Order: sequence, then structure tokens, then C-alpha cells
Amino acid sequence: MAQNNLASSNQEEVYFSREPKRNRQQNYNSNINVFSLKFSKFEKVSLILGLFLVFSLMIILVSSKVSLGDASNNLHETVSNLNKTHSDNNNLKQQVGELQNSNRLQKIANKSGLSLSNDNVRNVVK
Repeated sequence: MAQNNLASSNQEEVYFSREPKRNRQQNYNSNINVFSLKFSKFEKVSLILGLFLVFSLMIILVSSKVSLGDASNNLHETVSNLNKTHSDNNNLKQQVGELQNSNRLQKIANKSGLSLSNDNVRNVVK
């Protein structure tokens, strides 16, 4: 019991010891003059120009990304068309080679009643 009374009396002292500190702190705060700085015209103009520049660069960046994406799609489409044309050309070259086969030409000539005389054939080299 004696200890409980001692603890409660210490708590009261602690409580009362805080009050004077608050008063001192309030006195210090009342002595401080608080004022705000105003922006000059130059600072306002430079801030507005800076924000305008940042937003302009953001818009330019987004538009350039969009145009880059479009160009990439166009390039992909062009490469696909080129590959298709290349394969078509190879197929046509193969067909030309098959149509120019000498055995095939000889069969067509025989059907038409024509003959091939080796004496009449000349090889021309450019």
C-alpha cells in the first residue's frame, strides 16, 4: 500500500512538472513572427514557363511514341509483303525452269510435228 501511494504521488509530480514547460513553450511561440514570402513576377513567369515546357515535352513524348508505333507497324507490314513477294518470285522462277525443260519442249515439238535439228542450233554468249 505504501508503494501505491508513493507511485501515485510521483505521477502527480510528473503531471504538474509538465505544465510549466507548456507555458514556456507557448511564450516562445508567441514571440516568433511568422510571415510568408511572396513570389516575384520573374519567379511566377519562370514557374509558368517551366510548367508549360514540362507539359509540352510530355505531349511531344507521347506523340512521338505513337508515331514510332505506327512506323513499326508499317515496317512489319512492308517486311511481310516483301517476304511474300520474294517467295512468289522464287515460285515463278521454278515454274519458268520447269517450262523451259528441254524434254518438255521436245515433247511439245513432236506433238506439233516439229523436229529439232542440232545443225540449226547456235549458242550465243553475251
